[in-house]
Amino acid sequence: MKTSQIILKHTSGSRANQNESFDYNSTKEIKIGRADDAQLKFANDEEGGVSRNHAVISKGSTDGQFFIEDLNSLNGVIVNGVKISGKQEIFVDDIIQLGFKGPKFVFDLNPRPVYQKATELMSVPAATEAYEVAPAHEPVQKVGIGKETFERAITTERKKSTKTLVNSMVVLVCLCAILGFTFKDKIFKTEHTTTTNIIEKEEWRPDVIAANNMDKVMFIELGYNLIHTGTSDMVYHQYMQIEDPKTKQVSTVAVYIQNNQGELEPLLGLKKNTPIGAPIAQAGISGSGFVVDEDGFIMTNKHVAAPWTSTYTFPQEAQTGMLIEFVDNEWQLTREVRAPQRWIPANTTFFGRKPVSGKLLTGEHSYLDVTFAKSEQRTPAKISRVSEVHDVALLKVDMIGDLEKVLLPSSSEELVLGQKVAVMGYPGLSPNGVIVSQSDNPMYENRVSMVPDPTLTDGLVSKVIRNADNASLDSKDYYSFYGEHYQLNISETGAGNSGGPVFNKDGQVVGIFSSMMMDYQGTKITFAIPIKYGLELMGNRKVIK
Repeated sequence: MKTSQIILKHTSGSRANQNESFDYNSTKEIKIGRADDAQLKFANDEEGGVSRNHAVISKGSTDGQFFIEDLNSLNGVIVNGVKISGKQEIFVDDIIQLGFKGPKFVFDLNPRPVYQKATELMSVPAATEAYEVAPAHEPVQKVGIGKETFERAITTERKKSTKTLVNSMVVLVCLCAILGFTFKDKIFKTEHTTTTNIIEKEEWRPDVIAANNMDKVMFIELGYNLIHTGTSDMVYHQYMQIEDPKTKQVSTVAVYIQNNQGELEPLLGLKKNTPIGAPIAQAGISGSGFVVDEDGFIMTNKHVAAPWTSTYTFPQEAQTGMLIEFVDNEWQLTREVRAPQRWIPANTTFFGRKPVSGKLLTGEHSYLDVTFAKSEQRTPAKISRVSEVHDVALLKVDMIGDLEKVLLPSSSEELVLGQKVAVMGYPGLSPNGVIVSQSDNPMYENRVSMVPDPTLTDGLVSKVIRNADNASLDSKDYYSFYGEHYQLNISETGAGNSGGPVFNKDGQVVGIFSSMMMDYQGTKITFAIPIKYGLELMGNRKVIK
C-alpha cells in the first residue's frame, strides 16, 4: 500500500497535541521555519528559537523514504536527541526538535512503510508433585471346605450312579475356582508405584543483568569519508550540468555508470577531476558496543564500525541521475536512472571510467567516539580488526586503568528456540538526557551535550537460522546465505542498538544485535548474530587445514 499522507504530530510548543497532514503525491518537500513560503510555519511570537529557514523534509527515491536537512539554522535540528549536520534519513516515530529548547514533533506516515535497516529455558514455577497409585482393597477371605468333608463327598460319589458322578465333578471344578480366587494375591503380587514429577525453577533477572553491565555497554558515534588509497584524497560522486532542449533550462544531475555485471555505480573521481559533485561521506551515524577486554577492546557490528562496507544512502539530489555509456566511440549521457539501493562503497568496481584493481578505495573516519553510559565524556576510538565474512568488528580505546568487561561464554553456546534473552544498547528512538556544561573560559560558550542512557529489552529466540554452507537439500531447518542468525521477538528496539550485546540468564553475552525488519502493518522482527563469530575475530581462526 503506497503512502498517501505525511503527518507531523506536535508534542511541545504552542502547537502541542495538534497534528498537521500533507498530501504525499502533491508534496515534494516541507520547508520548516518562519519564512513566508514555509509549509510548516512558526510565527515570530511563537518560538523565537526557530530560524527563518530552519530545515526541510524531502522525499527519497522509494515510497515512504524521507530525509530532513538542517538549512544552517541557528539552533540546529535534533533527531531523537542527537543534533544532526546536513541531511539525514528519518523514519516513522522519529522525534524531531528545532533546537534543544525548541518545539518538537513526531514524524509519521499513513499508511506506514516498510523499513529494514538482538539463555535459558523458560522459567516455570517450582513444584514437586507426587502421584501415587492407590492400593487395591483387601479381598474378603472366603472359607473353603475341609479335608474330611471332601473325603466323604468322594465316598458318597462312588456309591452313586453315573449321573451322580458327573454332578460331583462339577462340584470339584467350582471348588478349584474358589481356592484360586482366595489365594490370587499370593499368586499374582500387586506392586504399588509412586511417580514423582520434579519441575526445576530457573530464575530470570533482567534487572540484575542491566545493573551488572551498565558500565560495559558503550554508545558509538561516527562519520566517515571515502578515500583514494593512492593519494589519500577524498572521493567524489561526479555531477554534470545538462540543458533541457525544450525549456533551455540548465540543471545539475548525478552521473552513474554500469559495471561489467550490469549493476549501476556512481561515477567516482577525485576532487581535482570533479568540477561539480559531492563527496561520498556520511555523518551522524550511531550504534552500540560492549567491552570484551580490560585493555580497551570494544566489540560491535561491522556495519557500525566500518559503514563503508555496508549499503550507502545517496543524498536527495542524487536519488535520480543520468547513465553515462560509451557509444559511437565517445562517452554520452543516454538515459535517466535511479540511484542503486544496494551499492557498497568498499566493493565498488569502477573509479572514473575504468575498472578498479586492488584495494583502491577505503573508508576513513572523520570522527569515531565512544561514550560510557550516563557520561558526557566522548573518547576517541579506532578500528582494531574487522571480520571479512561476518557483521562483527573490534574497536580500541586508550583509557587510564583497566576497563570492566562483559562475561563471555567459555565455548560457543548455541541458542535454542524459545530461550530467554535480553538486549542492551542505545536505540535511536529512545530519548537520552542532555547536560549543559558551563565554561570557565570566557572565550568559550556553554556547551549542550547528549548523555547516553542504555535501554534493556528482553524476549525470546523465535527462530534459529542456520548457515547455508552447512545446509542439505533435504533439511527442514531455516538457512541463510549471509551467516547464522537468531530471530528474536524483541520489537521495542531498533536502529542504534546495532552492535549491542545479547545476554542469557547467566549474564553471558551469547549474541550481537545486528538488524531489524518491519512491514507495512508495523510488525517488527529483530536479528542477532552468534557470539561465536566475535570470539573467532578475537582469536586466530584458521580457514585452511
